[in-house]
Amino acid sequence: DASEISNSACEVFFMKENIACQDNVSNAFLVHHTANEWSIIHGAGVLSDATVRYQRYDQVTNVFSPKHRGVQNASNACSLLATHSEIGFSSIAALLGSAGQIAYSAANAYLDSYMTSLSNHGKSAFSIQWGAWGNIGMAKGAGMTQRLTRLGMTPVYPIDGIFALELLLQQQLVIPKSPVFAVAPV
Repeated sequence: DASEISNSACEVFFMKENIACQDNVSNAFLVHHTANEWSIIHGAGVLSDATVRYQRYDQVTNVFSPKHRGVQNASNACSLLATHSEIGFSSIAALLGSAGQIAYSAANAYLDSYMTSLSNHGKSAFSIQWGAWGNIGMAKGAGMTQRLTRLGMTPVYPIDGIFALELLLQQQLVIPKSPVFAVAPV
């Protein structure tokens, strides 16, 4: 819940913009705000499910753009700030694939690769491949829990997701060489 995060010991700003558009990022409040330390969480994403046969170019562009251009724009904005770390919210679809979500899987794989590249160049950056969140998020809908159960998975409930994010942010886990983490109950 955004109100709980906003009431924590840190200052949190949410930006609901088309991050794939450079002007939206350049004019954002964050770029013109000074603070001691920033962590940027890139959580943009769009779904447009279709099998390969029925996938259209405009659908692929619409899905790929928030991850591809969006993370580049956010990273460019980070160079203007005293950024401590960059975190990409990816999807388990990048790791496992997902029926009808080839563009979404590829877009998230790109985000993971981008965060890996930043990390390899000495920046504090990592990506979290989230499983489907329960009761909220893009996968919210009738039958999602049953579909996940058939696949041998359960949803990431908000309390568990926030706990996993806190662990990663506090680096209390043994950080492996890969800056990409999967968070999905199985």
